[in-house]
Amino acid sequence: MVEFKSRLLQGTTLVLIMAAGFVVVWLPQYDAADRSMGRRRSIGVVIDNGFGTPEEEITYRFLYRDEAGTSDEWLTLGRSVGRDLEARAVWGFTDIEQWYDAAPEILACESGWIVEQQPGWKVSRWLCLDEVSDCDRDRLFWMIQTLRLFDLEVCTKEITMLEATGRTIRIYPTEGPSNYDYDADTLYWNPTETVLVPSDTDLNWRWFQTDPLVTLARGLSCAWHDLCDEGDAASCEERERMAITTENRIRYLLFRKDPMGWRLYPRPGYREIWPDLPGDSAAEAWQNYRGVIKY
Repeated sequence: MVEFKSRLLQGTTLVLIMAAGFVVVWLPQYDAADRSMGRRRSIGVVIDNGFGTPEEEITYRFLYRDEAGTSDEWLTLGRSVGRDLEARAVWGFTDIEQWYDAAPEILACESGWIVEQQPGWKVSRWLCLDEVSDCDRDRLFWMIQTLRLFDLEVCTKEITMLEATGRTIRIYPTEGPSNYDYDADTLYWNPTETVLVPSDTDLNWRWFQTDPLVTLARGLSCAWHDLCDEGDAASCEERERMAITTENRIRYLLFRKDPMGWRLYPRPGYREIWPDLPGDSAAEAWQNYRGVIKY
């Protein structure tokens, strides 16, 4: 039996989920999408606690909503020691904004958590604040940490490699569509973008729904490709396939973990003309997703 309690943390009400154990329950209708995404054990955010052995390693990650102790109504954060999820260290948030409010206080409780040493700190300092924006450098830092908590080990690897190059990119907030410029080493990112606006206004595919975390992950993955993987020499088609692979991975993780992710469909390809994958809902569309990306 799962018992739910609440506690107050720095003025933000969180739901603390008390679970008897940790069991992963696989939902059959997502098996195909799981295989396409390469679902495996989450790494999330690893805290350096001075031990250095896998059995004693502390990790945080957002849980799938089909794991024991979670709820369809919450975005659920879990803390693990080694491979074991701690039953008394699982937090539920009504939305992503409540998580942003609580995140600094939760992670500050860990002695090994040093903000300036986290992957993403340097990247967040690359944000150019020349114009009025809904996102500052600290907000960008926590959005990158949120991606790390969603995106298994991939996001952390790419961010770490990007920061280790000794090079920088410029990140400009924009009110227009998000886009990475390979020639200028510049990411134009819209921190409030929730809908991709097509040039053909008669088009209204459901995959046009997006999220700022999706566009941020896509843009940072393009920057990694550019600076770390010879993306400058790649064709436009190769760049877009790589970017959409990242985009769909984040879309899928938000769909599976965030209660507000129900509206996110897989993106079928680069051009806006490509129709939605078959299905009357996002769940059915993801069931039909096989990792194929059209150009």
